[in-house]
Formats: sequence, C-alpha cells, structure tokens
Amino acid sequence: VQETGTWDNDFVPTEKPPVVTAPLPFGVQPPFPGFPPTNLPFQPGPFPQQFIPPGMPGHQPNMMNQKPPGMFQPPGFQGFPPGMPPQQFGGPGKMGFGYDQFGFMQQPPGYGMYNQMDYEQGEMEEDWENYYDEEFQAEGTEMVGKGQFVNKTQDDDKKKQTKKKAKKEPPQPVKEKIPKRLQGKQPGAPVKEAATIDVKETPIDLEKLQKENEKVDESIYTKVDESKDPVNIVFIGHVDSGKSTTCGNIMLLTGKVDTQELRKFEQEAKEKQRETWYKAYIMDTYEEEREKGKTIEVGRAFFETQNKRYTILDAPGHRNYVPNMMAGAAQADVAALIISAKQGEFESGFEKDGQTKEHAMLAKNLGVQKLICVVNKMDESSVNWNEERYKAIRQTVEPFLKDQCGYDIENDVTWVPISGFHGDNIIEKVSQQACPWYTGSSLFEILDKLKLPPRETTVAVRIPLLEKLKDIGYFIFGKIEVGTVFEDQNLVLMPYKQGVSIKEVYNSEDKRVKFAKPGENVKLRLKGVEREDDIKRGMVLCNPNNLCLICQEFEAEITILELPENKHIMSSGYSCVIHLHTVMEEIIVTQILAEINKDNKLVKSSFLRSQQKGIVRIATRLPVCIEKFDTYSQLGRFTLRDEGKTIGMGIVKKVRPLQQVSHGSEVQDISEGKPNSNIQK
Repeated sequence: VQETGTWDNDFVPTEKPPVVTAPLPFGVQPPFPGFPPTNLPFQPGPFPQQFIPPGMPGHQPNMMNQKPPGMFQPPGFQGFPPGMPPQQFGGPGKMGFGYDQFGFMQQPPGYGMYNQMDYEQGEMEEDWENYYDEEFQAEGTEMVGKGQFVNKTQDDDKKKQTKKKAKKEPPQPVKEKIPKRLQGKQPGAPVKEAATIDVKETPIDLEKLQKENEKVDESIYTKVDESKDPVNIVFIGHVDSGKSTTCGNIMLLTGKVDTQELRKFEQEAKEKQRETWYKAYIMDTYEEEREKGKTIEVGRAFFETQNKRYTILDAPGHRNYVPNMMAGAAQADVAALIISAKQGEFESGFEKDGQTKEHAMLAKNLGVQKLICVVNKMDESSVNWNEERYKAIRQTVEPFLKDQCGYDIENDVTWVPISGFHGDNIIEKVSQQACPWYTGSSLFEILDKLKLPPRETTVAVRIPLLEKLKDIGYFIFGKIEVGTVFEDQNLVLMPYKQGVSIKEVYNSEDKRVKFAKPGENVKLRLKGVEREDDIKRGMVLCNPNNLCLICQEFEAEITILELPENKHIMSSGYSCVIHLHTVMEEIIVTQILAEINKDNKLVKSSFLRSQQKGIVRIATRLPVCIEKFDTYSQLGRFTLRDEGKTIGMGIVKKVRPLQQVSHGSEVQDISEGKPNSNIQK
C-alpha cells in the first residue's frame, strides 16, 4: 500500500463458489466470504471453524472477542493445532486456516480476502443477506463477488461472440484496479480525462491588431492605450506601517473615490471607534479586514500618471498572510516598501520577526525589478519630519538590501519620505516649511520616471494562472509575462496540454479590449474547457508550438536564509513548501549536490546550514510548470518556506521534463514508467 498506493487484491474471487439452490439445513454452513465452505454439519469441538450467523441457533456473541494478539481471526477461533504454522492452511472445511504477516487469512484460491475492518464495519451481515438474495437463487445465475451476480448462460454467449474479435484486435493493457472504498481517497485516484480541441498556432500580426483597435465598436470594446505602459506596483511592509492608508489616499487624491463614498467610510470607521482608518477602508473591502484592522487579501485598484498606467496591489503585512502577499508580489513589476518612521514601529518591523526584511527579500526573488523605499508617518509627533530619523532608517536598511537581497542601490532603489494619511509628498512635493531639508521628487514623480526593461511582445505567450471564475463560460486571471494575447487566439493550458481558445480579453480595469500586451493583468474567457476542475492555480497558458516545461524533479541553486530552530541542517529528505510563480506545492530535497563557498566554488557536501548556498535536487509532489531561469526568469525563480517563515530562495538550473501528464494527482514519469517514489509517505 505504501509503495504503489493501491491494493493487490480487490476483494473479488477469481473462481466462482458452488451454487446453492436449496435452503440449508441447521448446521450446514454457506460459502461465506472469508471462511472455508463446508457441507459438514456443525460439530462442536476445541477448534470450531464454522461461523453461525446472528439469529440462528448456536450463535455465540463472545465469538467476536476471541482473537490472538496482532491477528484478525474468525469469530470463535481459539487457536491453531499444535505444530501447524500460521501461514499454513487446511483444505475447505478443515482446521488450520492460517494468517499472513499482515493479519489476513491465507485462504484457498478462489475466495476473496476478509479483513478486520470489513468485519467491524458490519459488512458480514450485508454478505449474509446477499447470500439469500432471490437473484442468487435464480436458475443459471452465479455469484462472482460480494453482492454481485451474473447469468452464466448469457455470459457464455457473450464470450463466444467476442472470441473472433479478440483474435483480430491487439491486446489492451491491463489497468490496475482500485477497490471502491479506496477510490477518491488517495493521491492516485483516477480522474476522468478532459476533452481537448485541435490546436493550431495563431500567427501574431501586431499591425493588424493596432488597426482593428482604432476601429473598434466603443460600445463593446475599449481602445488599448499604447501611449502609457502598464505597470503593477505592490505595496509591502510590516503590519501597521500604513500600506492600506497610503493606497487609499492615492485613490482619493487621483479622484477615484467620490465624496459620498468617502463619507460612508468615515461613518463606518467612527462606529468602530477607529476614526483614522477610514482611508484604509477604501482598499480593505472585507468586513473581517475592517474588524481586525489588518489586510488579509490583496487589494486591487488603478491610477494613472502622465506616462504610465498603474495597478495597485495592496499586500497584507501580517506574517500569517505571507502566502497572499507573495501572490500579489508575483504579479508586480515595482514594489513600494512602506517603512514606518514612528519610534518603535520601525524597530519592531526590522527585527528578527518583523516583516520588513522578509517582504524585501521575497519581492526581489519574485521578480520585482525596482524598489521604492517609502518612509511613512514622517508627520507623526515623535518624528515631525526629522532629517536624522530619516537618515538613520536609510543607513540601517540599505546594507541589508544590498548584501542580503541583491538590489543595486544606485540604479534599482529609490528613497522618498511621505505622510500617507495627510498626502504630503505623494502627488505634490512636501512644503519647504514642513520639510526644508528634502529636495528630491514626490512619489508620483518617481513612479512616472521609472525605467523598466523592454517587454517582449512577439515571443511565445506565458501566463501563469492565478484565479478562475465560472460565469457565462470559464474565466481565468493572470499576468502576461511575455507575448501578446488577443481574441480567437489558440493556446494550450499546461501541464495537461488542454487546447483552448480565447474568446474575450479584459484588461486590468476589467474593460474589454481586442488585445493585451506583456505586463497587463488580464481576465480571459476560454473556450474548450468543459469542467471547472480542468483549471487550477499554477497552470500556464502557452503557445502550441512553444510549450513550457513540465517536471517533477529539477536542480536548483539555492540560498539558505535561516532554517527553523528544530531543523539545524538541510539534507536529503528535507521537506518544505515551494512558491514558484503562482504555484504553492510540497517538495522534498532528494539530494545535496554541492555547497557554494565564499569564493564561489563548488565543494562536495551532503548538507547545508543557514546562510549557505548550494546546488540541490528537488522533487515535487505533483508536476509543475517550470522554466529554466536563463530562459524565462519569471518562471524559473522560487522561494522555500517552512513552519510559517521563509527559509530560502533559489533559481532553476536544470530540469528533468515529463513528456505527458494525465488528469489525476498521481503522475507517471514517462522516462521510467513509475510514480515519483520520493514523495511517498
């Protein structure tokens, strides 16, 4: 059971027991499943073998309790004859029925196994009723299993008719049969295959799409604004640093929230005795978030600068919701690290258990290219726009960002002080009267001048799926990493190679458009999906002629940050959770290949400690869509988490691809034809 996930015996007899066509006299035992059939009358003795059903004369209730330790035995069985080993059995009707090492009876060929669990579940009584079933007494009918009957005459006729066909047709492979009581309860439970459609590559003609965009019916479509680049910005940082309040104030200052709605938020915050939180309610829309005062789900909003269209992703700051934060950061191009300047709050956020450090590392490893360090609450009474406080925070954080996170301080990191509640230095610069020492740009000016790497619009499409929705058809949500999507485009949903067609495209503001380019968070309506279970988070949409890799084992270069206190080393067999683009999956480190020392040289090692780098081989429980880091960086970087905290991060170096994956959680490795034995527990 542990090795294959299935049982060797399906509780179905391979030979048919004799047919009984007359009522049984007292003492004559039926061919009861799991017990030796006999036509001998009941003989009391020191080793009674016969089972007397409840309700018949001679039944003893205490039969069920007489079991030697460690074995299941028939009711009334009191021991084996002297000198007879347990593995040996006598013929039908004789003493000496034996038991194997698992407690199952060793029975003559043709009779199904009967174990203790079945007995205790009351299935004996069910079998006794099936034995006297009228269908069983019918002429020409025989029992082929527990409660299963077939007509022998009809069965023989069918066999004769199919003999000639069997000679012509090639033999079909025998599929392993799983007992009904185990189906659907184990990882390898069979799942119905989904229908697929023929997929042909749809050529991309950007000039044609742009011409169609100019002539769209504006009552149905929205014109794609190609003059402004789409950018996703995630607001991260320690809990209570002011992320939601800052995001809500940005929406208020850009005119996305009307006065009537703002008054409603003010009244609700006043009723909850949290008058200063009303701007956070613009982003925190769930009642639980407003009651606790903590963001749980990633909030989403939109605003524009002079040159860019921004999508705000308001990530939760509490450590219990780090997976939600990672889902938001995986969609972002830019991160705003909100740091509270208030006395005590900065120190608590930057210490060992604070989220300032962890969020900064996760953002870098999840593909965030630019980091804006926003020092918030500068107007607080303990700070009052103090320059020394601002410089102290900057001098503390910058070495960490450079040495441990790998940011380029000069080119990729920008600093700006603000007041998230009052809006100082967000759109307009802070006044010289309040802050005479700051001569830099405001937050919006920094966002408008950000230079991002050029996006690849004509290469193969890669869209990791984040969410799904069933409405009029099936919708999926995700960020276009590379490539361009448009209506009536044929794509493939990996890893099951499900052919789909895009019928509708919606941009990040949920407006229908003709096409969308890289960097856009889109909603797509798909054709070719018949079941909701065919769409899962972590799948990837690809072009038919350029599919992503599917694997269950890969090699990676990892950096260990800090292992849990009860796990001092990482060695073969270490298990944790991997976050790879939108995938969250259980893994096992199957082998430590080498350690990377301070001179960046490989040293043979069988384990890794905290603050060390190395090359490891990782096996996943289920197949994942993956790419090498050098090919598609966004699908080739990952984070490792264990016991609720981030323990490491890495990049994919080598992949052992799977050729085919069927619908079902037990995945066959085509190269060996075996399930991944490294993940069995």
